[in-house]
Amino acid sequence: MGNELAEDIVFNATEENLLGGKELLVATEETKQCLLDTSKWVKILAIFSCIALGFCVIFAITILMGKAVFSNALPKDDEVASLAFGTTGFIYIIIAALFSYPIVKMFKYVKFIRAAIQENDDDMLANGFNEMRRVFKFFGWIILGYLLLIAFAIIIAIIISLFESF
Repeated sequence: MGNELAEDIVFNATEENLLGGKELLVATEETKQCLLDTSKWVKILAIFSCIALGFCVIFAITILMGKAVFSNALPKDDEVASLAFGTTGFIYIIIAALFSYPIVKMFKYVKFIRAAIQENDDDMLANGFNEMRRVFKFFGWIILGYLLLIAFAIIIAIIISLFESF
């Protein structure tokens, strides 16, 4: 009897899709609670990321200010140290700018997910998942870039070691 009911539901769903009906994905209360719990943790992660981003900017400013302070203490011909201070500070500012993107997306995810559950709105839910997809895509590209950078460094190290042996 239970098997016939399952076949009937599948048949009706298939028949409805053939007629152009919209297939619905029903979220249970447990699913909604999991999404709310996830949104709380994502918000905490976004807040801590904002704090880390602030430290990154403070560190960049400190390094750039250190360049001005230590330029008097460095020998006049030591342009490498001066360049190192400026480059490091600039890199930290670029990192801060890059990582502000996923933080904004995490906050948007939280906003959309909470609104979707409160208003029972499928479009808001889709927007929330789209924001989280962008966060994961961003980190995927960052990791891919990092791995390519490591591979490039290994190749350069191998080439340098081959030429030093001659």
